[in-house]
Amino acid sequence: MKACNIIAPTPLQSASRHDLPGQVPGRAISSVRCLFSGKSPRIFYVRQKSGRSPQRASAADNICTCAEKDDKTPWADGGGITGSWKDHAAAARSGFLTGVERANDGDVDIAMWAMQVAAEDDAIATHSVVELPVKPYLKRIQSLVTEFVNNHLPQDADDIVIARAVESFLYQTKKYRLAEKQVICESAVYSPYRIYLHNVLPQKCGTPTSLAVILIEIFNQLKAQGAMKSVPEVAYSQLGGVDSLPFAQDPEAPVTNNVVTCTPKAIMADTNQWPWEWMPGTTNGFLTAGEAAIGNDGRFGRNVANTFVPAKGRAFGDVNRALIAAERLSLLLPEEPYEMRDYGVLLYHVGREQDAYQALLKYQSCPRAELQRTAAKLGIQPVGSDANSTLREEEVLEILMEMLQREAVKSAFNAPSAPKEEE
Repeated sequence: MKACNIIAPTPLQSASRHDLPGQVPGRAISSVRCLFSGKSPRIFYVRQKSGRSPQRASAADNICTCAEKDDKTPWADGGGITGSWKDHAAAARSGFLTGVERANDGDVDIAMWAMQVAAEDDAIATHSVVELPVKPYLKRIQSLVTEFVNNHLPQDADDIVIARAVESFLYQTKKYRLAEKQVICESAVYSPYRIYLHNVLPQKCGTPTSLAVILIEIFNQLKAQGAMKSVPEVAYSQLGGVDSLPFAQDPEAPVTNNVVTCTPKAIMADTNQWPWEWMPGTTNGFLTAGEAAIGNDGRFGRNVANTFVPAKGRAFGDVNRALIAAERLSLLLPEEPYEMRDYGVLLYHVGREQDAYQALLKYQSCPRAELQRTAAKLGIQPVGSDANSTLREEEVLEILMEMLQREAVKSAFNAPSAPKEEE
């Protein structure tokens, strides 16, 4: 997982999560300096169009490819706890998958997409029978648009002038602002709660990307009403401070460095990040989780899944939500093999050894993963990463795979034999 708005920024030129500022290619599990993502816990289902009962599907298989909305709707069962909250989670995941499809086509409602993430996490975290009210929250943005049009819309102005008026309205009149970063393990990060749109809208406080969602949605609604001819690209500076407030890019202005363009996929990738602690001297969080999994850190065991890395504050260190977020990232960015690696080690931490083994096998069979292993052995590493830590990641992964193989053999020997049929 990567860390948007965190340390060691690099320009974002594509929708890949691994191009997000402060993130290094192939880093899904985050910690100290990075926002953490994780994949969904528990059971995945294949929903059949015929209406038959859903059949269980391999978690790793469903994660590897982005499921078609009508055929596959993977989601977490939250550990077997029953209740209508699972229906809410499944509906939100279906909406998220619709957003993935539309983003690939270049036509996505980014605000609705972001709210589906919030709705799924809310359902699984709270097990509430009451669904998160998505539409009422979105109406808050509609109310902002109505107020702007009635009182602040420049007359006969071009799009960039209107965009600047929207920015002034949002940040000065309505007082939307950037959240303050929290110091987690000596690094400054945003609280995950400042990413959720249903928190940002009423509290008027969010990360650059969550505020960008609001700004883009206002532009979209103004265009739909005919007030704007087109929707300008939204970006923010990586330099920090007030300059990190998202703004409309002027197509006539020269391109500047240290600016992140907020494409829908980049926004959604950042929405699925969670802060986590990094091991000192590393550039990502996989090594932290991997060392804990094989018992080399001297502090944590696999059975304490919710605290295998010290969390500072209730928003940090939530393994279950990390699992859910990483699952969404795999669906959003199926071409990124590192999501599968991170998913596998997280599955191990929640005691799902078989699923963890299958996920890690799929990661190892990916050509990009094979290339990284070869590069690590040759001392070649991605920009911003450390050769020693990259090589150590591969060593930890090999040890973990050996552990999983031994456990699989042990389970097979200990499994009760099937009763013999009487002749």
